[in-house]
Amino acid sequence: MNENPNNKLPHYRQSKARHPHACQECRGRIEQGETYHSWSEQDPRWTRRWSVTKRCADCDGLAKFIEVDCGEGAVALKHLPDAVIKSGCREVLVRWVAILQKRGLPAELIQPYRELLQEGVQ
Repeated sequence: MNENPNNKLPHYRQSKARHPHACQECRGRIEQGETYHSWSEQDPRWTRRWSVTKRCADCDGLAKFIEVDCGEGAVALKHLPDAVIKSGCREVLVRWVAILQKRGLPAELIQPYRELLQEGVQ
């Protein structure tokens, strides 16, 4: 079997949604016409199956903020919620809560982050 190892590398692209999608970071809705970022990579368990990870523009911006302004390093895909808590930065938490509210997540999913803000994250 002649396999090109480059086929397994993740492919990044920025797209405009032609139909609604779900962000795999905040679990919010990416609306039609909205810009989002996606990464495609070959699933290691299947030779011909690809997995696609989608991140809304808000979450992508927050991940870049954590990486650059907070000096935490790159935020791995599907690990933004963990990076928000790990950062310990009040501004990151405030932005995260705003994203969750904007994306229409239920209040019970936002509440733990609000409690962290009330506890006095710096």
